[in-house]
Amino acid sequence: MSLSAAPVHPVLFALAAPLPLYASNWQGVATLDLWLAQGLTVLGALALQAIAFALLRDARRAAFAASVGVLLFFAFQPVFGIWPQDSVSGQPRAAGLLFASWALFWVCMMALAGRIRARVVGLTQAVNAAAAAALVVPLATLGPAWFDARRAQGPETGTLERYSTDRPRPDIYYIVLDGYGRSDRLEEYFGYDNSAFTAALAERGFHVARTPSRTTRTPICRSHRR
Repeated sequence: MSLSAAPVHPVLFALAAPLPLYASNWQGVATLDLWLAQGLTVLGALALQAIAFALLRDARRAAFAASVGVLLFFAFQPVFGIWPQDSVSGQPRAAGLLFASWALFWVCMMALAGRIRARVVGLTQAVNAAAAAALVVPLATLGPAWFDARRAQGPETGTLERYSTDRPRPDIYYIVLDGYGRSDRLEEYFGYDNSAFTAALAERGFHVARTPSRTTRTPICRSHRR
């Protein structure tokens, strides 16, 4: 079996999928967190491939099913973000239906992969090439920016560990009003003008962030704001 025909595309897709998100947030994400995310996605891809192989008894067909599973996993959050939500609670409506649809679609794609009869080697090579391109493109844009930023930081500011603990530190208060609606939502759904509250905070020197959260889960939302 040649290397180009080896069914490695699930692992390549798993490595490539988190990179665009990291590329847009790399200055606030520790390198160790990236490696952990990459490791978990690769393990997940291998687990899907093992499950598909146990059912299909063919490594290349199992790889097709695993790659679909990886892409579905990373496509779930964008779809979940535009899924209809309850106007009051902000929670997605019938979220179980979305989960069930995703699982059913993967089962159908695995069944379809099992029915592939011709040119399996050629399809594997093509998907390997697509997965490799998906991995190379973000690396090609991220790599130079990362190294340029490291050089610009200099030897004394490259890592947090090199800062002296004897230096005075500013008093920073990061306040999260968990469960408190956004000003535009309060105005839209309840007719409440929240501008007096945010203006009072600004007058006291607070910076009032106006970026919407990416999720309704508080711990995950906090992790996005490093």
